[in-house]
Amino acid sequence: MNKKEFKRAMLCGLGRCILACRNDPERYRAEVLWGCTHQLAYDAQCEGSRAWLLHELVSCYPDAAPFRDALIAALGRKSTWGWLRSQIEELLIYMADGGDEEAEKAIRDEYE
Repeated sequence: MNKKEFKRAMLCGLGRCILACRNDPERYRAEVLWGCTHQLAYDAQCEGSRAWLLHELVSCYPDAAPFRDALIAALGRKSTWGWLRSQIEELLIYMADGGDEEAEKAIRDEYE
């Protein structure tokens, strides 16, 4: 799968992008990082966010820190709102549930 096909599969919420990322995560690093800070769902109201898909993609990497840091930076921007904000918060919650203390701190700071 080339990068364009990967990005399209990620935007459509197709599991084949997870399989491709598991096989060669470094090839798709930029696309996964891009996905973390952009709304992926076409209609999030009926589809929900793509946070679970992104969590599976981020889990393919041994160090989630670059992805987490990009999420936290995007969360801090005033221009991040709506479904994108929901996707970012949900992904940070998945990371916090996995034991990422900085992700948990970011979520707690957001809601306190």
